[in-house]
Amino acid sequence: KNVSIEYQMRKFSLKAVDRVDFDIPAGKITALVGESGSGKTTVASALLNCISSPGKIVEGEVLYYAPDGSVTDVAKLDENRLNDFRWQQISMVFQGAQSSLNPVVNIFNQFYETMQVHENYKPKKERKKLTKEDAKERIRYLLEFVNLDAERVMNAYPHELSGGMKQRVMIAFSLLLDPKLI
Repeated sequence: KNVSIEYQMRKFSLKAVDRVDFDIPAGKITALVGESGSGKTTVASALLNCISSPGKIVEGEVLYYAPDGSVTDVAKLDENRLNDFRWQQISMVFQGAQSSLNPVVNIFNQFYETMQVHENYKPKKERKKLTKEDAKERIRYLLEFVNLDAERVMNAYPHELSGGMKQRVMIAFSLLLDPKLI
C-alpha cells in the first residue's frame, strides 16, 4: 500500500519505486509488467523485505493477509520472524538461478539444508523430525513437477546443469515449503 523505495547514495537518494499500490488476490495470477529498470524486481523484493542495501522502504506498508485472517506488515518483521515468514508464506523465483545456487553443494543438500533450517525456526512443539528419506521424497516430487530427472538433478552440482535446468530447480525450490504466495 503506497510503497516508495529509495536507494540512499552519498549525496542523493535514488527513488526506485514511487507510491506503488496493488493487491494480489488469493488464488489468482497477478503480473507486474514494465520495461527493464522500472523497479519490478525491487517491488518483488519488498514483498519479502529483502531489498538490496542501501535500498529501503521509505513510505507505505507491505501487508500480507494470511489464510487464517491475520495481517502482517512484512516491512516491520524482525530478522527471526522474517526467516520464518520467507519460503513458508511467500517465496520468490529469482532471475539469476546460477547466483542463487551454491556451486560447491549438490542440489539435494541445498534443498535439504533449507528444509532443516526452516524446521528449526518453528516453535519446538511444532517441529517435526525431518528424515532424509522424507526430504528426498518431497524434493523428488518437486523436481519431477518441473519436468526434471529428479535422481540425476538431486545428485548434480549447479555447474552440471543447463541454464534452463537451473531455473526449473529454482522454481521447485520456491515451492519447497508450500508457500501461499510465489
